[in-house]
Amino acid sequence: MERMKMLGVDNIITDYPILAREIIYREAATESLLEYLQLVLK
Repeated sequence: MERMKMLGVDNIITDYPILAREIIYREAATESLLEYLQLVLK
């Protein structure tokens, strides 16, 4: 799934939707958390 994300596929059919969601949104959630922490700690 990580490789598919890097390739930019439009759809993934899987028996593990929770894992797919975690992989797809992992980067965005991490960036948001880091931005939030930077704002709080300023």
